[in-house]
Amino acid sequence: MQKIMNLFRNIGLQNILFIFFLSLTPLLWFRKNEIIVGHDNVFALNPITFLAGRLSTWVEHGLGQGQDLIMGTIPIHLIDAIPYMLGFSLQTTEKIVYVFWFFAMGLSSYVLAYTINPKSRIFQLVAILLYQFNFFILQAWWIGERTKFSAYIALPLLLAIFLKVYWRNLSVAKGVIYSSL
Repeated sequence: MQKIMNLFRNIGLQNILFIFFLSLTPLLWFRKNEIIVGHDNVFALNPITFLAGRLSTWVEHGLGQGQDLIMGTIPIHLIDAIPYMLGFSLQTTEKIVYVFWFFAMGLSSYVLAYTINPKSRIFQLVAILLYQFNFFILQAWWIGERTKFSAYIALPLLLAIFLKVYWRNLSVAKGVIYSSL
């Protein structure tokens, strides 16, 4: 029991649990059996079929259509398809996906805040809150702009890597490798 109590006294774990708690916000947006759809929302009604359509550079819809410009969206749609492949309902899949994106945003902002000031927990928590809950990103939730979310997640991570290289806490070679990942 003492080991469990010590685990919860770990500041990093507490921060990650705080981020996870904030990441549950999208669950407030769903009622009964409703899903989030709309003319701008790109969440597919069948994520597996949608992903399969992205795996080819040409689709036979109508006269045919080239898809080579949207091949980069495969990782994003794979995240949508995995819970659905595991047998979750469409609504549960959407909930899991939105919680995942919210959590990833919070985690990436935490990495940057910790890189900037590892000693100030208040700074880190305020940075997480402001990064996850602002007009720019909350507007994107209306239509589930997962491509915007991925860029929004990458920015703090890239800035953290840049700062570590700039402060000479990380070699340029490792910085390049981490940035490419």
